[in-house]
Parts: sequence; structure tokens; C-alpha cells
Amino acid sequence: MLAIGITRVRAELGSPVHDQHFAGADEMTYAFAGAKPLGRSNMTMLSYFYFFNRAYDCLLIQLEGLKIAERAAIGYRRFGGVMVFSTVLGIVASIWAYLHFAYQGEINTGWAGEEAFQRLEGWLTHSSDSDVPVITAIGAGFLVSIALTLMRGQLLWMPLHAAGYAVTTTWTMNFFWFSIFLGFVLKWVIVKHGGLRSFRRAAPFFLGLVLGEFVVTTFWGLVRIVTGQSTYITIDM
Repeated sequence: MLAIGITRVRAELGSPVHDQHFAGADEMTYAFAGAKPLGRSNMTMLSYFYFFNRAYDCLLIQLEGLKIAERAAIGYRRFGGVMVFSTVLGIVASIWAYLHFAYQGEINTGWAGEEAFQRLEGWLTHSSDSDVPVITAIGAGFLVSIALTLMRGQLLWMPLHAAGYAVTTTWTMNFFWFSIFLGFVLKWVIVKHGGLRSFRRAAPFFLGLVLGEFVVTTFWGLVRIVTGQSTYITIDM
């Protein structure tokens, strides 16, 4: 449900950021149910799924891939077979690569290992009932989102979007907000003074900026692989 919802946000808003750290289904399940109804076994099992519930920034590839297949007129059966094969291959390769580099000490295993079971230790040691403040915050966010959606549907001048309200709280937005704001200002200036025709003429330039970012990043990534020298400063997420 979260993946489908975030896919809708990406399709409607085009936001490059939707990581949603520490707000996955496991966190919400514990907040609503509490420790006693869940039990030790269920809380332990939730901890084993922490590696993909910690953040929701890379879980939409398959859904977007289906849309690309539809646009490219690729048969769903053929495309589905390739996706299944790629998924199995990716699982095997990821497990091997993670263990290989973890034992060599070249990656930080804290967030996938330590965080998950430190949280479980807290759940087991300090068992609690439903988390009323968290539930209240979720309810407030839901009401605000509904209000923004209704206002945007009824008021043509309403500039705020419910999806924008949701993604502003994501951790990675700390690094993207100014770029998004700058794009918003430039788009407003172009449309205001040049109209829709100027906007369409300018679009390839800005798409080129995005493509250039990927090309440069790919180039320096290949340099890193070939030379073994760090070319980018990595951020521990």
C-alpha cells in the first residue's frame, strides 16, 4: 500500500524525494498495536524486515517498470519473466555482495543490523501499549492531507499540494529542497513572462541538466571502480 501510494505521489507530483525514514509498516504496526498484542515472536519477525522498512526510497522500480513497458508496447508476459529473473538474480547478487564487503569492513552494516535489533531490544525491554502521540500525529497528518486535497480541488489559486506536504518531512529533502525551490521559481518566471510555448522550449534544457547529472555520476563511479579511489563523499543514511 505504501509503495502504491508513493508511486502515485511520484506520478502526480514528480518529487525526486520520498524516502520516508522510520515510518514504515513495522513502525506503524507497533505504534497502533503495542507490544503485548503483537507478542515477542511478531516483533522479532518485524525486525527481520527492517532492511526495507527503514526507508522507502528504492521500492518503486517494478511499478514504474510496468508503466515503461506499457508505453513501449512490451508484452506483459515477456516483461514479467524478465522482472522475475532479474529479481532472483538481484537477490542472490545482493546477499553475496553485502556479506562479502561487510566481512571486509568496506561498508557500514549498522543500519541493517545494529539498528534493527537495538530497536527490538527496546521493544522487548520497554514494552508499551499503543503510542497515543504517534497515532495522534498520523491522524493529524491524514486530516491535513484531506483538507489540502479538497482545497486544491475547489480553489484554483491554491498552491499547496497534499503530496508536497507529505514529502517535505523526508530526510533527503534536506539536500534537495533548494534545487526544487529554484526549479519552481524558474518555472514560474518562464510561464509568467513567456507562456506555455516558452515553457515547452525550455523543458529540454532542464531535462538535459538531469541527464548530465546521471552521466557525470556514472563516469566518476566507473573511475572509482577502475582505480579504487573514492571520487564522491558518501553519506551514511
